[in-house]
Amino acid sequence: MKLIIIILAKLGISSAQNLVGVMYDEGLVVPQDYVKAAIWYKLAALKGNAGSQVNLGVAYLLGMGVSKDYVKAASWFELAVKQGNPTGQFFLGYLYLKGIGVSQDKIKALNLFRLAAKQGHPDAQNSFGLRLFNGEGIKQDYFEAAEWFRLAGKQGHPDAQNSLGVMYLKGLGVEVDYLEGAKWLRLAANQGYPPAQFNLGKIYLQGLGVPKDKIVAESWIKLAKENELEKPHETSSIPGAELII
Repeated sequence: MKLIIIILAKLGISSAQNLVGVMYDEGLVVPQDYVKAAIWYKLAALKGNAGSQVNLGVAYLLGMGVSKDYVKAASWFELAVKQGNPTGQFFLGYLYLKGIGVSQDKIKALNLFRLAAKQGHPDAQNSFGLRLFNGEGIKQDYFEAAEWFRLAGKQGHPDAQNSLGVMYLKGLGVEVDYLEGAKWLRLAANQGYPPAQFNLGKIYLQGLGVPKDKIVAESWIKLAKENELEKPHETSSIPGAELII
């Protein structure tokens, strides 16, 4: 299989070139080599392969196999966006949100997150939900924010699971439901997400949606601290998401 893929890549098949790039990127079947990965990504990207355009953009964004270059990263994401690629939309949205490689434009970021979210991209669904929750560039809407967090959470996105859990505990956009809140917090906590581990510990202290249990509570809170809980990530910046009690 490896030989067939490499032969197809050398014949100029862009999908095969992208796959060879992924193989080198992740060390699958071949020794990991970021430089070779970037070379194969570029070959495919120049042929218009949207996946490779995104992968090459990420390489420039992180400086993996190429010199870090935010402007080039943005330009490759832009090419993928023109083809409607949701991952490209998310990454370019992030760059506009932070003003990295492009002039900061939170409205463009919002619109790109929306486009990717509608295509089912979990990171974009989470980011768009946050914009709705906080009213950033769009009318604040807790109900719709909860729905986007739910969609991302069902795909296993821990930030969204934690945020939705907090919303159930606080009754924001949804009816207060401690059992449902605990369920979503546990899903995120089991993935090692510190804010959710901390929150789960707090509800065990209070007995909200779970049996009151100080020992279990302290174990979750300790685990959160061991995972270096300092403050919520940007993608979980719901006020109080890190401390619900």
